[in-house]
Amino acid sequence: HAHFYEIDMLEDFRKNGVAIICKSSSSKFKLVLFDKEGGVRMIQESGKRGEAGTQADMFFVPYTVANIQEFNPMKYHLEDKETPIAFHYLDSFEMQTATLLETRKHYIAVYGDNWISDVKYSITFLPVSSGATEQLVEIQNTEKSISIIKKEILHVNSR
Repeated sequence: HAHFYEIDMLEDFRKNGVAIICKSSSSKFKLVLFDKEGGVRMIQESGKRGEAGTQADMFFVPYTVANIQEFNPMKYHLEDKETPIAFHYLDSFEMQTATLLETRKHYIAVYGDNWISDVKYSITFLPVSSGATEQLVEIQNTEKSISIIKKEILHVNSR
């Protein structure tokens, strides 16, 4: 079961960027963005977000975005229990290049992974405020610091 949405990307939204955030208290799902021809441009699978259920996000902003994938406890328990868990999270830390949506109509879908019942979710289209510059700089500086720590750890481990 899929639910489709049309987004009218305005220049004001495009300039500062937007986030599309989809949350579910229980269901797994996919958030899908289509290209102009109707083909799939991007798929984001929902992942666990603490005790709050699952979430999938798409960020279309004029700067790089850091991403940490869902933690894999099996890898931790099978490979390296001596290393603190925080370092295992760094394994999946990666920077994603800036992506913007063109100024036009776009189509997205929320596609439930449960064949028996419809996925229950909330979806938010969140334009980034032009007044959020200070907070964005702080986030970017933190992401750079984490990236440097990851490189240092990889360098130490490669010795």
